[in-house]
Amino acid sequence: MPIFGPREKSKQVTFFNDINYKLENKITSMVDFSKDVPMQVFKNPSQFNFYFCDFDQCVDKNFMLDLHELGIFTDEQDFKIFTLYYYWKKKRFKIERKITIPYAQLNITCTRNEYEQALNNSPKNDGINLLTFDNLYWYFNSKCLIYGDMVYEVSILALDKSIQLSGILLNKLVKVEEYVAMKTKEQLHPNINMELVEKFKQQLVENYQNVE
Repeated sequence: MPIFGPREKSKQVTFFNDINYKLENKITSMVDFSKDVPMQVFKNPSQFNFYFCDFDQCVDKNFMLDLHELGIFTDEQDFKIFTLYYYWKKKRFKIERKITIPYAQLNITCTRNEYEQALNNSPKNDGINLLTFDNLYWYFNSKCLIYGDMVYEVSILALDKSIQLSGILLNKLVKVEEYVAMKTKEQLHPNINMELVEKFKQQLVENYQNVE
């Protein structure tokens, strides 16, 4: 059964509990939840080409335009935004209860504002939304998944090699070498250990270079 938040009139965005872990199992077949970047988080990297962007780019409402294009590439009318995380909430008699986060299902024709509301919405009306958590997954199908890591501020599109990325997305979602090169041009926080930053970038390239 769908779960609705404050904007329940929208037919483009719906929240669902992951009954029997169906969506989680689909993503688990693609991603190793125990790993974080710069490690390779995808279980079968030879299946995919990888494209990078900043995490903030994915959670900006304008990213809905790019998700629409990915839906066309993958022949999908809907995609899902999922997080593996949960939280604990005290219920009656002060007993803590594990609360799982409903995933959002969005039609690729939804508006930028609807996309923004889906990320910021609290489907259980408890102030917890998808942006509360460090990792998000944008799932189209087994050929297209975006892994988003808020801690390292990076998002990775894994796109099956049978699907060719083209158009404006090629300027917005870049290969790892170009992504790392752009990052070296940015001003980094003075407290960051530069040696660790360079090691991180090197490992990222080694793990996510597209292999023909």
